[in-house]
Amino acid sequence: MAPPAPRSGHGEAPARTAGQKSLLRELKGLAKAHPELVLAVGERARPLPGYVRVAVRLNTSHIRPVPGGLPVEEQEAIVVVAGPEFPDQPPLVLVEHDRFVGYPNVLLGDELCIYLDPSREWHPAFGAEQLLERVWKFLDDAANARFDRRTALFHAIGGRQPTNVGMPTVVVRTSPPDDARPLSLATIRKRTNARLDVVGWRQGRAKQPDHSAVVLTASTPLYRGVAPDLTTLLNQLADAGGPHPVGAADALGRAAAHSGAGQPVYLILAVHHPDAPSLQHLVPGRLPGASADQLRGTRRRMPTDPILIEWLPMSDQRSETATRRDSARPVASFGGRTVEVWGCGGVGSWTAEFIARAGAKRIVLRDKALVGGGLLVRQNFLEDDIGWLKAAQLAARLRALADELDVRAEPGDALVGIADGRLPDADILVDATVNETVAARLDEAAKQSSGPPAMAQLATDSRTATYGLLLFVPAGHPYGPATVDSWAARRVLGDGSLEAFHRFWTEPAKGDQLIPEVGCSVPTFHGSAADLASVAGSLVSLLGQSLQSGTPGVHLLAAAHAGGGPRHVFLRYEQS
Repeated sequence: MAPPAPRSGHGEAPARTAGQKSLLRELKGLAKAHPELVLAVGERARPLPGYVRVAVRLNTSHIRPVPGGLPVEEQEAIVVVAGPEFPDQPPLVLVEHDRFVGYPNVLLGDELCIYLDPSREWHPAFGAEQLLERVWKFLDDAANARFDRRTALFHAIGGRQPTNVGMPTVVVRTSPPDDARPLSLATIRKRTNARLDVVGWRQGRAKQPDHSAVVLTASTPLYRGVAPDLTTLLNQLADAGGPHPVGAADALGRAAAHSGAGQPVYLILAVHHPDAPSLQHLVPGRLPGASADQLRGTRRRMPTDPILIEWLPMSDQRSETATRRDSARPVASFGGRTVEVWGCGGVGSWTAEFIARAGAKRIVLRDKALVGGGLLVRQNFLEDDIGWLKAAQLAARLRALADELDVRAEPGDALVGIADGRLPDADILVDATVNETVAARLDEAAKQSSGPPAMAQLATDSRTATYGLLLFVPAGHPYGPATVDSWAARRVLGDGSLEAFHRFWTEPAKGDQLIPEVGCSVPTFHGSAADLASVAGSLVSLLGQSLQSGTPGVHLLAAAHAGGGPRHVFLRYEQS
């Protein structure tokens, strides 16, 4: 719930807003018009200035709970709480009993999560009728156990992650041991002023090293959420199968003694999920320096003064709790793979980033060119990269995208990768050099290899950089993209319906290229960063699809803002 609004200058509660008045009027109107459905409506006292609380009794006799579903009775009383932001923000819907504690989408034991995503599901034009319809639907779904306890807004600490504004975010990528004791330790590392990383878990009560956190583990859920003060929290954890309050206070006191005066002490709550005992929900917090100082010197006794806890936001990246947002997309094909990207220019620099973000395990970058100022218009580099090798600077950028990604820069000619006629040890090789010699040598090496990797050649057109070409060969095939390219040239040039893509196999017309700098500047193609990122993103997604299907061939695409032609065509390679 939002913090209380300030009172008016004369100590009186703020007057109801127009939206609150309208909601109250509509609820009373529904009770009068449909007494068989809305049984009673009455305004409650307002404990929070600026908020309106309305008690509503609903007829729910048509709802028949199933075993394991929400225990809905024939009549249910709810409390609608509308804040001063209503109707721009939806009201809260609460219950004043314990029957719903521990059920999915019931937050902190008494708040019904009728809008999982208010930004999409709530509209300021909605009124009391839409609100009550949503409540009935929620109760019916919950009573019939339609909410999945593993995926609903439901976890072991009340369904709401407690956080305080302005606190650093804690990043977690691994779970505590399954056999962790009620009282253990975690090692944390300060990454930035806004980020802390949990880098290890350990047992025991050894002397606390710098940047350690006391881990307090409970075996049963805290459906009502966590207390804001330390003494109440420790007693709450003990009731949930956690450590003894005195022992926990002693561990925090020793941590405070080691950290030094005025330094915070960190703690992590680890509470087991009720439906998956091996899964622990984590909540990080800290005792600020002044609070920690109250514990310093405390031995085997509970603190006598209230000690407030600052709860920290958490970025939970554990594989058992988090699902990648791109897990169902074509780029998931790159997950855990080793990928070589040859050519770090217009198409290659964006391609490398998209593959890195897709979860590749290792990326090798090959390019011999330096970053020039004019390239920043469309390539994936920064002002500080000018004068440095493309491969090295792009590698640094990719490392900053993902801690677990291994990136190696090979700042030399791409041909060095196949100088001895052998292909590199990789799962996927992406050629974005637009170099005929490189393409020919890859083809020759593929024919000589006993198990070549999957190979792809990517390119865009010189006139607009809004058309894309992807030549794909699955792993293990005795030829490279150049073979598919020769076949595709004959196939596409002979098809009038594909005229928009003839540009990939015909000489550039006058004006198709530009001279970026006066003098000895090599002609290059027209195109912006928006053009290239758009085309490269589509090519990477199509390459992900091809990796899944394992079908050799050519993808031809036109961006939405391209001049014309089919948006996408795939031609399966047919060996003669």
